[in-house]
Amino acid sequence: VDPERTQMPDEWKGGRTFLASPGDQLKLQEVRRGEAEPPPNQLRLQRTWWLALDGNGLTTHDVITGEMHRDWRLSAGPALQLGQVAVTVDGKPEAQLITKLAGQTGVELRSGVVALTADGQLPTRSGELAAVGWQTDVQQLSIDLHLPPGWQLLTATGVDDLPETWLNSWNLLDFFFVLMVAFACGKLLGWPWAAVAAVALALCHREQDAPEFIWLVLLATTALGLFLPAGKLQRLVGWGHGAALLVLVTLWLPFAASQVRSGLYPQTSDSG
Repeated sequence: VDPERTQMPDEWKGGRTFLASPGDQLKLQEVRRGEAEPPPNQLRLQRTWWLALDGNGLTTHDVITGEMHRDWRLSAGPALQLGQVAVTVDGKPEAQLITKLAGQTGVELRSGVVALTADGQLPTRSGELAAVGWQTDVQQLSIDLHLPPGWQLLTATGVDDLPETWLNSWNLLDFFFVLMVAFACGKLLGWPWAAVAAVALALCHREQDAPEFIWLVLLATTALGLFLPAGKLQRLVGWGHGAALLVLVTLWLPFAASQVRSGLYPQTSDSG
């Protein structure tokens, strides 16, 4: 009934009111406790990876934030070897005891608000790397990969955005340039030289100070020198061919020296 229409004390009128006759009984039956189906966890994961100098293993630093609504435990994946885990409480990190439950390594959580950092190791010889690395779903994930000197990321699959990889750095102009130079070398010098030119230009792609468009000038002067009749124009083209060769040698020598130095001492590489 509407408690405002009764003569109950005012402090009782804020709740539910039931009309009962003398002798009636009020029976309370427990249907459930708490939420019948708690919502999923809302977690965000930010990972930072450092590749070992020999390429055998990754050091990972994970930062997990968000809210826990179920499970109350974070277990690492099979490949992640936890070293230390800390939970931020009142602005101060507190080290957590790493335990093993049902063969899974992880930590117990006692707060619904999660601010966790974890350090560990990941193998790189297993063929695949789990993006999350934990036995839970996350709503947001980002990974920063740091490579040691002398290493370059070829490509990766299964990600939404992957900038700064070797394969993704190619555009239509790069492909056209390599094919055009290789085809010109094949027509002028023979098709084995075309394969050599294509491989060399592909390997030099994105390398700092690598000679590029001077190859076009050199091939153009070579073609003109082969097909022009003898005379002043042919001599002029020959001088241009010699100048192009001089420029190529001037560009190629420091580039070759830097490549040899980076190969022998990769820690001196500017791209590391």
